[in-house]
Amino acid sequence: MARRSREQVLAEFHRLYDCFDAALEASRPIPDFFDVSRSELATRDTMLAWRDCGKTTTTELVSGVWAGLADLRLGLRDLQRNRPAEAKGFESRYLALRSKSFLADVTAARKESAS
Repeated sequence: MARRSREQVLAEFHRLYDCFDAALEASRPIPDFFDVSRSELATRDTMLAWRDCGKTTTTELVSGVWAGLADLRLGLRDLQRNRPAEAKGFESRYLALRSKSFLADVTAARKESAS
């Protein structure tokens, strides 16, 4: 696989953060869904500022957003198992925000990143 340009990695970061941001918004009404206080999460702008001042790389930012998405996927799986009505609400809100289901959106982002 050929090495990707900085612009391609940055585009991947933005695609993934769009998914992450929408998932956070869709999960807002669900108590105890995402165990991290939203005030503790770094915003997109904060993450990019870290990169701009040399505290991290864009590749590391991508890895961090992937980790957050993985946590959300696990939380959604647990929600589907234990609180199916809230899981349906999450999916409905996510679909309204992004016009795709959460899993379809993340899968599409992964495929775009691989190409």
